[in-house]
Amino acid sequence: MRCRALRTLSLAIAVMLPLAAPAASGGDIELDAATHERDAGAEPTLAPVPDPPIEQGDVATAYAELLDRLRDGGLVLLVRHERTTLDPTPDLENPMPSGCERERNLSEVGRASAAAFGEVLDALAVPISVVMTSPYCRNVEHARLAFGRVDRITPALIGPDGQDRSFDDVREDLYRIVDGLDFTAGNAVLIAHGGNMMALTKTMLDEGDALVLRPREGGAFEVIARMPAARWDELARAIKRRASS
Repeated sequence: MRCRALRTLSLAIAVMLPLAAPAASGGDIELDAATHERDAGAEPTLAPVPDPPIEQGDVATAYAELLDRLRDGGLVLLVRHERTTLDPTPDLENPMPSGCERERNLSEVGRASAAAFGEVLDALAVPISVVMTSPYCRNVEHARLAFGRVDRITPALIGPDGQDRSFDDVREDLYRIVDGLDFTAGNAVLIAHGGNMMALTKTMLDEGDALVLRPREGGAFEVIARMPAARWDELARAIKRRASS
């Protein structure tokens, strides 16, 4: 099952995400990092994200420090749900009673990639302590396919709606969530939406991409890395090659 999921993910990535392949040097972490203090009325202070140099496609070496941190636990993976259908039907503001047929849902590629995401984290020995998701069906399905469970479903992980829910509201909800997390058993996974990512970075991430957050005291946190959807699979394959050589 794992091999089939990874092969499916690799094929999907080759078709859907050609820009996610490692470059000869630089250019892999494209977003700005932010140190977010708990002040919902303030704009986040943006600073360049460290860009690990990838020499001759050696992804495992470039991301060795980040992997060590993830294996130690205590970080947050803020993930945009996996790829969805092209259904133009807008999502409802209150998704839970609506039924999945009235929402934009995961595509077949998205389902395969979500399952492979959990398999890859397991192969990389990244411990997961809690899995939280927004109420939308695509997010809940992503979590269940990747981890076989959802520990908490919360509207606090819904993105801004352009009306009653602002970017400030989204950031403040993230502060509250991060401040209340228990990292004793590993890392936390929060499966959210593109608007949540934009609230932190002012940049829209692709479906399936993740931000790695390092919590600080009082609910503040730093965005320390972007992980494109393809990167996890690349890391797993690179580490497997290194172990067998």
